[in-house]
Amino acid sequence: MNSTFGDFNLAGQIFIAAIFATALFVNLSIAVTKRFGILDEPGKSVHKKHLRSTPIAGGITIALVMIAAFAIFGRHFPSTSWKIFTATIIVFLFGLVDDIKGMGAGGKILGQSFAAIYLIASGVSVSIINFGPKNVDLVINLLITFVWLLSITNAYNLIDGIDGLAISLGIVTSLFLLIGSIIAQQPEATNLVVIVLGSFLVLLSYNLPPAKLFLGDSGAQAVGFFFAALAILYNPLTQPQSSSWFVPITFFAIPIFDVVLVFFSRVRRGLAFYKSDLNHTHHRLIRMGLSRKWAILAMSLVALGIGLLGLIALYQDPVFSNLIFVGLLIGGIFTFFFLEKYFVPNSAKNDEPISD
Repeated sequence: MNSTFGDFNLAGQIFIAAIFATALFVNLSIAVTKRFGILDEPGKSVHKKHLRSTPIAGGITIALVMIAAFAIFGRHFPSTSWKIFTATIIVFLFGLVDDIKGMGAGGKILGQSFAAIYLIASGVSVSIINFGPKNVDLVINLLITFVWLLSITNAYNLIDGIDGLAISLGIVTSLFLLIGSIIAQQPEATNLVVIVLGSFLVLLSYNLPPAKLFLGDSGAQAVGFFFAALAILYNPLTQPQSSSWFVPITFFAIPIFDVVLVFFSRVRRGLAFYKSDLNHTHHRLIRMGLSRKWAILAMSLVALGIGLLGLIALYQDPVFSNLIFVGLLIGGIFTFFFLEKYFVPNSAKNDEPISD
């Protein structure tokens, strides 16, 4: 009991420290990015509809908060946490180069791959395949880990398309990772996730429209990678794997859905899948008539609902638990075809402004 209380006490300290550190660093980061011209200019690509030059200060702020958290509380973090921190900073640095100079898709994937390989080589990987020859299972698990890390990293980066969306969804994801880690009695994951949760709660007011800062590639990629790594740590030992294997997927349902929607939509129309356009989920909701703020709220509420279903599934027998997952999958497929059929812009509409 005392040990558990001590774990929560430490997480509370880290959470409060993250809030104060973000409040301290955010204006400094904005000033630095303005001073050195690290700004997102309007009209640089088709999906950039903001009206003024905006500091790309979110990623720098989050990185500084992480560095401060590990500097202050580092002795309490086990080696795995340090490995995740190091890999996340690698992704941040590559993203920062992209924010400053611009980097093609290949450069982004290179940085993400380097961080993922470092993390895997450090011993952080999933272990969900265990029914074949040992070496074969190992290779498959390592490949799943690599694909998972890069997929979630890019899903969060791609969904950062309108002010406040990525951070709002990040808060929802953080909350579920926090609840899941507490239920699973994994203080290491709890202590890590409160860093981003505390930081995001402060940054949200700076990122809501009209945004005072953007996360940038440095922020969105770093947070996406950090979340993906935390999901690998998540391991509810008291629940059967047959009921819990998909739970982390529900925590990331909206970013995963969005990247699948955009990828297949672009491929179906003969477009390069890595080219920016106005076909993301939030763009289509806005095209349906929602304002940006209502689109953010709608997507956040759906993410909240799906995450809750994931937690509920943990406590069901494997058959019913997997039926929940199948139901969510069918709902996602239906939504995909609905949005793809009725809310795909033609080339002329791609240049239409998005209303607030």
